[in-house]
Amino acid sequence: MQCVLSQKLHEMLPELALAGKASYAAFNSDSGNMMFKKEDLLSLAQDEMPFGKFSGRRIIDLPEEYLLWFREKGFPEGRLGMLMALALEIKMEGLEGLIEPLKGVKSRMTFH
Repeated sequence: MQCVLSQKLHEMLPELALAGKASYAAFNSDSGNMMFKKEDLLSLAQDEMPFGKFSGRRIIDLPEEYLLWFREKGFPEGRLGMLMALALEIKMEGLEGLIEPLKGVKSRMTFH
């Protein structure tokens, strides 16, 4: 049985490639329900960590151990923390490969 996150990502990837309208998708995780937009997956693939030891590294490319440390200590507030939590969930499910093709997709989104 395919996990809900994997199923949602598979459903969203064709639309992401076309940079379509924003819509919300939900998935269940051990930490509860998390909401994210399609653009958040593009941000994972393209936006860089703005500070710290891995400053300049794409969010999806942050080491899982680093993300686990943040989960234990507390993710940053706001969009960055949400993206880091989403990256951790994707890594824990072994789905980084689904984000890889998005690294080359041109996006109109800007991370703040």
